[in-house]
Amino acid sequence: MKEDYVFPEIYVEDGELESNKYLLLKDTGEKVEFSDKCNIENREVVCFAKVPYDNALELIVDVYNNRIKRSFITKTRDGRLLLVRSSVVPKIIDIQGWIVRILVQEGDIVKKWQRIAYVLTRKYETRTIKSPWEGIVTYIGYVFGEKPEHYVIVMVDKDDIKYIGRTK
Repeated sequence: MKEDYVFPEIYVEDGELESNKYLLLKDTGEKVEFSDKCNIENREVVCFAKVPYDNALELIVDVYNNRIKRSFITKTRDGRLLLVRSSVVPKIIDIQGWIVRILVQEGDIVKKWQRIAYVLTRKYETRTIKSPWEGIVTYIGYVFGEKPEHYVIVMVDKDDIKYIGRTK
Protein backbone atom coordinates (compact mmCIF):
# COMPACT_ATOMS: atom_id res chain seq x y z
CA MET A 1 0.00 0.00 0.00
CA LYS A 2 1.31 3.45 -0.95
CA GLU A 3 2.09 5.88 1.86
CA ASP A 4 0.43 9.30 2.03
CA TYR A 5 2.55 12.20 0.89
CA VAL A 6 4.13 14.03 3.82
CA PHE A 7 5.33 17.55 3.11
CA PRO A 8 8.95 18.21 4.00
CA GLU A 9 9.74 21.23 6.14
CA ILE A 10 11.23 24.43 4.71
CA TYR A 11 13.22 26.91 6.80
CA VAL A 12 14.05 30.30 5.27
CA GLU A 13 16.89 32.54 6.46
CA ASP A 14 15.33 35.60 8.03
CA GLY A 15 15.24 36.53 11.69
CA GLU A 16 12.16 38.68 11.17
CA LEU A 17 9.77 36.12 9.68
CA GLU A 18 7.20 35.05 12.25
CA SER A 19 7.13 31.35 12.92
CA ASN A 20 6.42 28.85 15.67
CA LYS A 21 9.63 26.97 14.93
CA TYR A 22 13.15 28.09 14.06
CA LEU A 23 16.29 26.30 13.04
CA LEU A 24 19.47 27.85 14.40
CA LEU A 25 22.66 27.19 12.46
CA LYS A 26 26.19 28.11 13.54
CA ASP A 27 28.07 30.16 10.94
CA THR A 28 30.34 27.18 10.37
CA GLY A 29 27.30 25.18 9.27
CA GLU A 30 28.14 22.37 11.66
CA LYS A 31 25.83 22.72 14.66
CA VAL A 32 22.07 22.77 14.20
CA GLU A 33 19.38 23.10 16.81
CA PHE A 34 15.64 23.76 16.78
CA SER A 35 14.07 26.51 18.86
CA ASP A 36 10.78 28.33 19.36
CA LYS A 37 12.65 31.68 19.29
CA CYS A 38 15.11 33.31 16.95
CA ASN A 39 18.11 34.58 18.88
CA ILE A 40 19.48 37.20 16.47
CA GLU A 41 21.66 38.85 19.12
CA ASN A 42 24.10 35.96 18.80
CA ARG A 43 26.19 36.86 15.73
CA GLU A 44 27.57 33.32 15.40
CA VAL A 45 24.11 31.89 14.76
CA VAL A 46 22.04 32.20 11.59
CA CYS A 47 18.29 31.95 12.11
CA PHE A 48 16.02 30.09 9.70
CA ALA A 49 12.24 30.41 10.17
CA LYS A 50 9.90 27.54 9.34
CA VAL A 51 7.47 28.72 6.66
CA PRO A 52 4.36 27.09 5.24
CA TYR A 53 5.50 24.76 2.48
CA ASP A 54 2.90 26.12 0.05
CA ASN A 55 4.29 29.68 0.32
CA ALA A 56 7.98 28.81 0.20
CA LEU A 57 8.50 29.15 -3.55
CA GLU A 58 7.87 32.90 -3.61
CA LEU A 59 10.15 33.37 -0.58
CA ILE A 60 13.12 31.37 -1.86
CA VAL A 61 13.20 31.66 -5.66
CA ASP A 62 13.40 34.72 -7.90
CA VAL A 63 12.05 33.10 -11.07
CA TYR A 64 12.57 36.20 -13.21
CA ASN A 65 16.30 36.49 -12.44
CA ASN A 66 16.73 32.73 -11.98
CA ARG A 67 18.42 32.77 -8.59
CA ILE A 68 17.81 31.74 -5.01
CA LYS A 69 16.68 34.88 -3.11
CA ARG A 70 17.21 33.67 0.45
CA SER A 71 19.21 30.82 1.87
CA PHE A 72 16.93 27.97 2.92
CA ILE A 73 17.04 24.54 4.50
CA THR A 74 14.88 21.66 3.35
CA LYS A 75 14.17 19.01 5.96
CA THR A 76 13.37 15.95 3.86
CA ARG A 77 10.91 13.26 4.89
CA ASP A 78 13.76 11.03 6.05
CA GLY A 79 15.14 13.85 8.26
CA ARG A 80 18.09 15.05 6.16
CA LEU A 81 18.82 18.78 6.33
CA LEU A 82 19.89 20.30 3.00
CA LEU A 83 21.20 23.87 2.96
CA VAL A 84 21.00 25.99 -0.20
CA ARG A 85 22.65 29.42 -0.03
CA SER A 86 21.26 32.58 -1.60
CA SER A 87 22.44 33.62 -5.08
CA VAL A 88 22.74 30.00 -6.23
CA VAL A 89 21.40 29.50 -9.75
CA PRO A 90 18.56 26.97 -9.53
CA LYS A 91 17.28 24.66 -12.23
CA ILE A 92 13.53 25.14 -12.43
CA ILE A 93 11.28 22.58 -14.10
CA ASP A 94 7.69 23.65 -14.73
CA ILE A 95 5.24 20.74 -15.14
CA GLN A 96 1.60 21.12 -16.16
CA GLY A 97 -1.03 18.60 -17.14
CA TRP A 98 -4.58 17.46 -16.51
CA ILE A 99 -3.22 14.98 -13.96
CA VAL A 100 0.42 15.08 -12.83
CA ARG A 101 2.26 12.36 -10.89
CA ILE A 102 5.66 13.39 -9.56
CA LEU A 103 8.20 10.55 -9.32
CA VAL A 104 10.92 12.32 -7.31
CA GLN A 105 11.12 13.73 -3.79
CA GLU A 106 13.04 16.48 -2.07
CA GLY A 107 16.60 15.33 -1.51
CA ASP A 108 16.66 12.96 -4.51
CA ILE A 109 19.69 13.03 -6.79
CA VAL A 110 18.39 13.28 -10.36
CA LYS A 111 20.37 12.32 -13.44
CA LYS A 112 20.02 14.00 -16.81
CA TRP A 113 17.10 12.47 -18.78
CA GLN A 114 15.80 10.63 -15.70
CA ARG A 115 12.01 10.32 -15.49
CA ILE A 116 10.70 12.80 -12.94
CA ALA A 117 6.95 12.87 -13.68
CA TYR A 118 4.09 11.48 -15.69
CA VAL A 119 1.47 13.81 -17.13
CA LEU A 120 -2.00 12.82 -18.34
CA THR A 121 -3.30 15.24 -20.98
CA ARG A 122 -6.93 16.16 -21.69
CA LYS A 123 -6.80 13.72 -24.58
CA TYR A 124 -5.88 11.00 -22.05
CA GLU A 125 -2.41 10.64 -23.47
CA THR A 126 0.37 9.91 -21.02
CA ARG A 127 3.54 11.96 -21.32
CA THR A 128 6.79 11.18 -19.57
CA ILE A 129 8.63 14.22 -18.25
CA LYS A 130 12.41 13.80 -18.05
CA SER A 131 14.87 16.08 -16.35
CA PRO A 132 16.93 18.17 -18.77
CA TRP A 133 19.59 18.53 -16.05
CA GLU A 134 21.46 16.70 -13.36
CA GLY A 135 21.03 17.91 -9.78
CA ILE A 136 19.41 17.52 -6.38
CA VAL A 137 15.71 18.24 -5.83
CA THR A 138 15.34 20.89 -3.12
CA TYR A 139 11.70 21.90 -3.48
CA ILE A 140 8.55 20.64 -5.22
CA GLY A 141 5.78 23.20 -5.25
CA TYR A 142 2.15 22.86 -6.27
CA VAL A 143 0.57 25.97 -7.76
CA PHE A 144 -2.90 26.08 -6.20
CA GLY A 145 -6.05 27.02 -8.05
CA GLU A 146 -4.88 26.08 -11.51
CA LYS A 147 -6.31 23.47 -13.82
CA PRO A 148 -4.51 21.78 -15.43
CA GLU A 149 -2.38 20.82 -12.42
CA HIS A 150 0.80 22.84 -12.14
CA TYR A 151 3.99 21.88 -10.29
CA VAL A 152 7.37 23.56 -10.01
CA ILE A 153 10.46 21.49 -9.22
CA VAL A 154 13.53 23.37 -7.98
CA MET A 155 16.87 21.61 -8.35
CA VAL A 156 20.43 22.74 -7.70
CA ASP A 157 23.84 21.33 -8.59
CA LYS A 158 25.26 18.96 -6.02
CA ASP A 159 28.13 21.44 -5.46
CA ASP A 160 25.58 24.14 -4.47
CA ILE A 161 24.03 22.17 -1.62
CA LYS A 162 25.39 21.45 1.82
CA TYR A 163 24.29 18.45 3.82
CA ILE A 164 24.16 19.68 7.41
CA GLY A 165 22.85 16.68 9.29
CA ARG A 166 19.84 14.55 10.01
CA THR A 167 16.98 14.84 12.49
CA LYS A 168 14.18 12.52 13.49
